Amino acid sequence: MTNKKNTDSGIDVNDTPKATFTPYPFPAINLNVTSSDFDEGGELGNIKRAHDVPDIELDDISILQHWLDNRHRPLRRTTLGEFGCQLPIGKWDGVKVDRSLTVTTSMNGKQRRKLAKAQTDEKKLSFDKLIRDVLGMCCPSILGVDLTKMHSGQIAATIGPMHMSDVVYAYVYLRRQIYGPTVTLSLTCDSCRSEYESHINLDNLEIDVVDDVSQLTCEYVLEHPVTWRNKPLTKVTLANTPFSSMARQDKRYSQHPDYIISYTLASSICGVNDREVALMSVGIEDLDDWDANDIDGASQLLGKHAAGPELAAETMCTECGNSQMAMFDANPLTFFRRDSSKRRY
Repeated sequence: MTNKKNTDSGIDVNDTPKATFTPYPFPAINLNVTSSDFDEGGELGNIKRAHDVPDIELDDISILQHWLDNRHRPLRRTTLGEFGCQLPIGKWDGVKVDRSLTVTTSMNGKQRRKLAKAQTDEKKLSFDKLIRDVLGMCCPSILGVDLTKMHSGQIAATIGPMHMSDVVYAYVYLRRQIYGPTVTLSLTCDSCRSEYESHINLDNLEIDVVDDVSQLTCEYVLEHPVTWRNKPLTKVTLANTPFSSMARQDKRYSQHPDYIISYTLASSICGVNDREVALMSVGIEDLDDWDANDIDGASQLLGKHAAGPELAAETMCTECGNSQMAMFDANPLTFFRRDSSKRRY
């Protein structure tokens, strides 16, 4: 058979190697295409040859579209079950990355009693403190430090400067080790409004992992520049927030999505225009003059650079079959028990 050359790319069409298509890690190419290119009747074959995409079939279009939607994500994606007992970011010492993590696989009666006391102490109750309490009881090593031998203040000083993503991952992984991977959600269907239960497997949670510390920062250019502290603001630099930023939350609004978006964004700003600013030096009120589209746009960009677990899963209504994404409450009041979350969403 005479081979034909694609004159645009120089690729040998008939000799294009066949390979199993896997979306992660992403192939080192940039497909200049959109989802419309892969609709029925689209030029799939020509696009495959022109861009040297590994051999796929039409049945795999959903996988390819998933890759297209995520091809600009800077982080490596895996699952909690595959990644195991280590941290998604870790600590960089200039030579290597320390991702070390050790958690216990059981909780005794005394520890459960201490946790119950902390959960019912309404005067001191806060999400970040409860996470510290849980890790302090059951985390013999995180970045080489034994939290179980520290008092509350030492634990706060140790994990406060750590990346939020690392602390949350350690907490979720600890829950998986002590009570198993199953989390039960009580949900209300968005379509038929029926109430149903869904059982989530934590091992299937998607985890974003950082392989290069530069992946933690990004720049967002405002579509609607604002005046900030008497100067024009056109661009911000964003970074992964430290765990201590949780203490800034106003508990009255800590469950409202719009508040969480603005709070997280403000806590992540480490640069204004081309000037460096300290993390958490920007308050949520400093976003008051921002256009809502810029708040959402910057938050979406930050999400692509935020490592750690996706605390959401796809569920299906048992009454009408409707599929919907559900966030599960990681609050220790409900999350850290065998029957897990019974909260209504």
